[in-house]
Amino acid sequence: MGLTVVTHTMTSWGRDTSKCIESVEAAMPPGGKHVIIDLDDHPHDYQEERYKALQLDEYIAFVDDDDYISKDSLSLCFEAIKATDSGIAFTDEVMINVDGSRTLNSRRVNYNMLPLHPQIVHHLTMIRTSAVSAKPIELALKHNCGIEWMMKADAALHHGAIHVPIEGYFWVQHAKQWHKNQDWQNNFIRNIRTLGNEIRTWGDKTGAIPVWNVVS
Repeated sequence: MGLTVVTHTMTSWGRDTSKCIESVEAAMPPGGKHVIIDLDDHPHDYQEERYKALQLDEYIAFVDDDDYISKDSLSLCFEAIKATDSGIAFTDEVMINVDGSRTLNSRRVNYNMLPLHPQIVHHLTMIRTSAVSAKPIELALKHNCGIEWMMKADAALHHGAIHVPIEGYFWVQHAKQWHKNQDWQNNFIRNIRTLGNEIRTWGDKTGAIPVWNVVS
Protein backbone atom coordinates (compact mmCIF):
# COMPACT_ATOMS: atom_id res chain seq x y z
CA MET A 1 0.00 0.00 0.00
CA GLY A 2 3.05 2.27 0.27
CA LEU A 3 2.75 3.69 3.82
CA THR A 4 5.49 3.59 6.44
CA VAL A 5 5.36 5.22 9.86
CA VAL A 6 8.84 6.15 11.08
CA THR A 7 9.90 6.45 14.72
CA HIS A 8 13.41 7.52 15.60
CA THR A 9 14.64 6.61 19.06
CA MET A 10 17.80 6.47 21.13
CA THR A 11 18.69 4.39 24.18
CA SER A 12 20.18 7.34 26.05
CA TRP A 13 16.84 9.19 25.87
CA GLY A 14 15.45 6.60 28.29
CA ARG A 15 11.91 6.89 27.00
CA ASP A 16 9.02 4.46 27.33
CA THR A 17 8.04 3.83 23.71
CA SER A 18 5.19 1.43 24.47
CA LYS A 19 2.34 3.93 24.06
CA CYS A 20 3.77 5.16 20.75
CA ILE A 21 4.14 1.63 19.38
CA GLU A 22 0.70 0.51 20.57
CA SER A 23 -1.03 3.55 19.07
CA VAL A 24 0.67 3.14 15.68
CA GLU A 25 -0.19 -0.56 15.63
CA ALA A 26 -3.85 0.21 16.40
CA ALA A 27 -4.00 2.94 13.73
CA MET A 28 -2.10 1.22 10.93
CA PRO A 29 -4.16 0.48 7.80
CA PRO A 30 -3.72 -2.97 6.22
CA GLY A 31 -0.38 -3.29 4.45
CA GLY A 32 1.31 -0.41 6.22
CA LYS A 33 4.37 -0.83 8.41
CA HIS A 34 6.04 0.81 11.40
CA VAL A 35 9.82 1.21 11.21
CA ILE A 36 11.67 2.04 14.43
CA ILE A 37 15.13 3.44 13.75
CA ASP A 38 17.75 3.45 16.51
CA LEU A 39 20.06 6.47 16.37
CA ASP A 40 22.58 5.20 18.94
CA ASP A 41 25.29 4.57 16.33
CA HIS A 42 24.92 8.01 14.71
CA PRO A 43 23.43 10.42 17.28
CA HIS A 44 24.62 13.54 15.46
CA ASP A 45 23.03 12.70 12.10
CA TYR A 46 19.41 13.36 13.04
CA GLN A 47 18.64 15.62 10.07
CA GLU A 48 20.18 13.17 7.58
CA GLU A 49 18.26 10.26 9.13
CA ARG A 50 14.99 12.18 8.90
CA TYR A 51 15.65 12.88 5.23
CA LYS A 52 16.79 9.30 4.49
CA ALA A 53 13.41 8.07 5.75
CA LEU A 54 11.93 9.38 2.50
CA GLN A 55 13.50 6.39 0.77
CA LEU A 56 11.39 3.92 2.76
CA ASP A 57 8.05 4.24 0.99
CA GLU A 58 5.71 6.21 -1.23
CA TYR A 59 4.17 7.85 1.84
CA ILE A 60 5.67 8.33 5.28
CA ALA A 61 4.63 9.84 8.60
CA PHE A 62 6.79 10.49 11.64
CA VAL A 63 5.56 9.58 15.12
CA ASP A 64 8.07 10.46 17.84
CA ASP A 65 8.86 7.79 20.39
CA ASP A 66 7.33 9.73 23.30
CA ASP A 67 4.08 10.67 21.51
CA TYR A 68 1.03 8.76 20.26
CA ILE A 69 -1.70 8.98 17.60
CA SER A 70 -5.44 8.40 17.33
CA LYS A 71 -6.90 5.22 15.90
CA ASP A 72 -8.25 6.83 12.71
CA SER A 73 -5.39 9.26 12.02
CA LEU A 74 -3.39 7.20 9.53
CA SER A 75 -6.33 5.82 7.55
CA LEU A 76 -7.93 9.26 7.12
CA CYS A 77 -4.68 10.97 6.15
CA PHE A 78 -3.91 8.18 3.70
CA GLU A 79 -7.38 8.42 2.17
CA ALA A 80 -7.11 12.23 1.87
CA ILE A 81 -3.61 12.42 0.43
CA LYS A 82 -4.34 9.82 -2.24
CA ALA A 83 -7.72 11.26 -3.23
CA THR A 84 -6.39 14.80 -3.60
CA ASP A 85 -2.92 13.91 -4.93
CA SER A 86 -1.49 16.30 -2.32
CA GLY A 87 2.07 16.59 -1.11
CA ILE A 88 1.01 16.34 2.54
CA ALA A 89 -2.05 15.52 4.64
CA PHE A 90 -2.12 16.71 8.24
CA THR A 91 -4.34 16.50 11.33
CA ASP A 92 -4.93 18.70 14.33
CA GLU A 93 -2.68 18.15 17.33
CA VAL A 94 -3.36 17.82 21.04
CA MET A 95 -0.58 18.95 23.35
CA ILE A 96 -0.45 16.88 26.53
CA ASN A 97 1.01 19.31 29.04
CA VAL A 98 3.33 18.38 31.89
CA ASP A 99 0.45 18.68 34.38
CA GLY A 100 -1.69 16.32 32.31
CA SER A 101 -3.97 19.02 30.88
CA ARG A 102 -4.71 19.13 27.15
CA THR A 103 -4.33 21.95 24.64
CA LEU A 104 -5.84 21.52 21.16
CA ASN A 105 -3.91 23.03 18.27
CA SER A 106 -6.33 23.22 15.35
CA ARG A 107 -4.57 23.65 12.03
CA ARG A 108 -6.74 26.22 10.27
CA VAL A 109 -3.87 27.56 8.19
CA ASN A 110 -3.06 28.74 4.67
CA TYR A 111 -0.09 28.21 2.37
CA ASN A 112 1.35 31.64 3.12
CA MET A 113 1.78 30.63 6.78
CA LEU A 114 3.91 27.56 6.09
CA PRO A 115 7.29 29.40 5.97
CA LEU A 116 6.66 31.16 9.29
CA HIS A 117 7.29 28.44 11.89
CA PRO A 118 7.63 24.62 12.21
CA GLN A 119 4.47 24.36 14.31
CA ILE A 120 2.20 25.87 11.64
CA VAL A 121 1.86 22.32 10.30
CA HIS A 122 3.27 20.00 12.94
CA HIS A 123 1.96 16.54 13.90
CA LEU A 124 0.53 14.30 12.42
CA THR A 125 1.66 14.89 8.85
CA MET A 126 1.72 12.30 6.09
CA ILE A 127 4.23 13.14 3.35
CA ARG A 128 4.23 12.04 -0.28
CA THR A 129 7.94 11.29 -0.54
CA SER A 130 8.24 12.00 -4.27
CA ALA A 131 7.09 15.58 -3.57
CA VAL A 132 10.20 16.40 -1.50
CA SER A 133 13.31 17.73 -3.24
CA ALA A 134 16.91 18.07 -2.04
CA LYS A 135 16.28 21.65 -0.89
CA PRO A 136 15.25 20.77 2.69
CA ILE A 137 18.36 18.74 3.51
CA GLU A 138 20.61 21.40 1.99
CA LEU A 139 18.97 24.14 4.05
CA ALA A 140 18.85 22.08 7.25
CA LEU A 141 22.54 21.20 7.12
CA LYS A 142 23.54 24.75 6.22
CA HIS A 143 21.81 26.20 9.28
CA ASN A 144 21.84 23.13 11.59
CA CYS A 145 18.06 23.33 11.99
CA GLY A 146 15.26 20.77 12.05
CA ILE A 147 14.43 19.36 8.64
CA GLU A 148 10.92 17.99 9.14
CA TRP A 149 9.31 21.44 8.81
CA MET A 150 11.18 22.02 5.56
CA MET A 151 10.19 18.68 4.04
CA LYS A 152 6.51 19.34 4.77
CA ALA A 153 6.68 22.86 3.38
CA ASP A 154 8.52 21.72 0.24
CA ALA A 155 5.94 19.03 -0.51
CA ALA A 156 2.98 21.29 0.26
CA LEU A 157 4.12 24.38 -1.65
CA HIS A 158 4.83 22.33 -4.78
CA HIS A 159 2.07 19.73 -4.69
CA GLY A 160 -0.57 21.02 -2.29
CA ALA A 161 -1.81 20.09 1.17
CA ILE A 162 -5.01 18.77 2.73
CA HIS A 163 -6.11 19.35 6.32
CA VAL A 164 -7.81 16.41 8.07
CA PRO A 165 -9.71 18.07 10.96
CA ILE A 166 -9.40 15.44 13.69
CA GLU A 167 -7.42 15.12 16.91
CA GLY A 168 -4.84 12.92 15.26
CA TYR A 169 -1.61 13.42 17.19
CA PHE A 170 -0.91 13.66 20.92
CA TRP A 171 2.29 15.61 21.62
CA VAL A 172 3.52 14.74 25.11
CA GLN A 173 5.45 17.50 26.89
CA HIS A 174 8.34 16.77 29.26
CA ALA A 175 11.59 18.31 30.46
CA LYS A 176 14.00 16.46 28.17
CA GLN A 177 12.51 17.33 24.79
CA TRP A 178 15.19 18.39 22.37
CA HIS A 179 13.31 21.49 21.20
CA LYS A 180 13.60 22.87 24.76
CA ASN A 181 17.39 22.79 24.59
CA GLN A 182 18.67 26.38 24.96
CA ASP A 183 21.36 26.03 22.28
CA TRP A 184 18.79 24.71 19.82
CA GLN A 185 16.38 27.53 20.63
CA ASN A 186 19.06 30.20 20.21
CA ASN A 187 20.14 28.78 16.86
CA PHE A 188 16.56 28.58 15.68
CA ILE A 189 15.81 32.18 16.66
CA ARG A 190 18.90 33.38 14.80
CA ASN A 191 17.96 31.56 11.62
CA ILE A 192 14.16 31.48 11.38
CA ARG A 193 13.84 34.60 9.21
CA THR A 194 16.50 33.35 6.78
CA LEU A 195 14.85 29.94 6.65
CA GLY A 196 11.41 31.41 6.05
CA ASN A 197 12.62 33.67 3.25
CA GLU A 198 14.16 30.67 1.50
CA ILE A 199 11.13 28.43 1.96
CA ARG A 200 8.86 31.12 0.46
CA THR A 201 10.59 30.58 -2.89
CA TRP A 202 9.67 26.87 -2.95
CA GLY A 203 6.59 26.47 -5.09
CA ASP A 204 3.62 28.62 -6.03
CA LYS A 205 0.77 27.50 -3.76
CA THR A 206 -1.07 30.37 -2.04
CA GLY A 207 -4.31 30.95 -0.19
CA ALA A 208 -6.39 28.60 1.93
CA ILE A 209 -5.46 24.95 2.46
CA PRO A 210 -8.55 22.81 1.76
CA VAL A 211 -10.17 20.75 4.49
CA TRP A 212 -10.95 17.06 4.00
CA ASN A 213 -14.58 16.09 4.62
CA VAL A 214 -14.31 13.50 7.38
CA VAL A 215 -17.33 11.21 7.30
CA SER A 216 -18.15 10.02 10.82
